[in-house]
Amino acid sequence: MLSTAFKVLDEETLNRIKNFDITISRVVSREDYKDCLEIRRRVFIEKLGISECHERRECGGSGVYFIAHVNGYPAGTGRFRAKKCCLKFERIAILPQLCRRGVGRALMLEMQHMGHREYPRYLQIMHAQENAIPFYKKLGWVVVGDSFVEAHLKHYILLLPPDNDVEVRNLLCLKDPRTPQAIIDYLTIREQLRF
Repeated sequence: MLSTAFKVLDEETLNRIKNFDITISRVVSREDYKDCLEIRRRVFIEKLGISECHERRECGGSGVYFIAHVNGYPAGTGRFRAKKCCLKFERIAILPQLCRRGVGRALMLEMQHMGHREYPRYLQIMHAQENAIPFYKKLGWVVVGDSFVEAHLKHYILLLPPDNDVEVRNLLCLKDPRTPQAIIDYLTIREQLRF
């Protein structure tokens, strides 16, 4: 059951806000988790037309969840999970009325920072919808490989390149035979170009 106390910033309130106070936090309360599910419902099911069945399958409790608030109101969510030897960013969603207001950027930067701090040897990856790629590229993410269809939408694998050669060499994925070849190729070529 979703939160009955879910507060939404309406257009009138949004127009009156002079300074956006964006806060990002790790989800620790049941209420914040319910708000994350409600944000996902509004974005993935209502806006993007993803089936409720598919979204429900993706609502598993594993992973580290984050919630973004704007002036105290729930605004966005995302999670990451250690999967094999990568840290997979998933279910990034910002309420439509709050897109292009810095919420997604703040959320992603905090998730990237926490991911790097807590999983330094895991490559940060995601499956991103085609229309979101320009946003992720501005944050340093790189497209690797060909497109594929997931939940009836065109997606690409993206990765966040490590900051330096030492970090690249220490990645667990370079030693894992299950790592997609497109990722290995990108990291290998990147390493060769630096010398």
